[in-house]
Amino acid sequence: MAKIIFTTYQAYPDFSQSDRLVATALIQQGHQVTPVPWESELAVFQAADLVIFRAHWNYHHHPQAFSTWLAALTTLAVPCYNSTTLVQWNLDKSYLVELQAHGVPMPVSRVLLPGETPTLIYAQQGWTSAVIKPISGASGHLVEHVAYADLAAWQANIRAQRAADKWLIQEFRPEIQAAGELSLIFVDGHFSHGVAKRPQQGEFRINSQYQGQIVRTSPSVAVLAQAQELLAKLPELPLYARIDGVVTADETFCLIELEVNEPGLYFHYAPECAVDFAAAIGAKLR
Repeated sequence: MAKIIFTTYQAYPDFSQSDRLVATALIQQGHQVTPVPWESELAVFQAADLVIFRAHWNYHHHPQAFSTWLAALTTLAVPCYNSTTLVQWNLDKSYLVELQAHGVPMPVSRVLLPGETPTLIYAQQGWTSAVIKPISGASGHLVEHVAYADLAAWQANIRAQRAADKWLIQEFRPEIQAAGELSLIFVDGHFSHGVAKRPQQGEFRINSQYQGQIVRTSPSVAVLAQAQELLAKLPELPLYARIDGVVTADETFCLIELEVNEPGLYFHYAPECAVDFAAAIGAKLR
């Protein structure tokens, strides 16, 4: 029997609805599976046989502490999935600019450095509006669709909260409001399942607090092939990945974000796939 930890956080220390299905499948394999807040003592993780990064959904509020914790885990002889190296890479959304440079179709993305003015980026791209988000963030926190005319207000009311931080500015893609976003989940490089997420009327964010509509869906062969190609451009093959994007009129899959840190994996929409993920986790113990 192996001791497996699924990371959570202190304010919500239990399994998520999706992760509980995976944990149940692992328990049926004979393993001990425990949800543990990432803020716990390092010795708790050291005693595990495997650590699965899952629902530490407050990490973006404590970026330095979380990064320090990842570094500490790296010193332990405990396998972590995804790897601490890959998670660190994914924490900074400038990975999108890196993938963009490798030809990945996505909204035009630019990094706004401390002291730089966003008006210059808007002017260079000819944007009347764009999406601005923290360079390290989650759950739609401080993500805004900002019109050029409202940039001064954004800088005074939002950027001022994190004046020393970098930000990511992305071209706004109308497909999000028109058709919604696809989330495609991959396990060990193979497609597992997908969901379609559509925002509420007048909204573009689809995170749970914005009450978007979610349904299970199957991507087209063309879209799935493009998403599969994306995985090959990562620094290493992840145990799990969620690829979020929109599909354009010419069937191009346009990447919004590629999550290998703590994304919801929507197994409660595809419960039979939870067993496959549990099997992939169990295989890492051999």
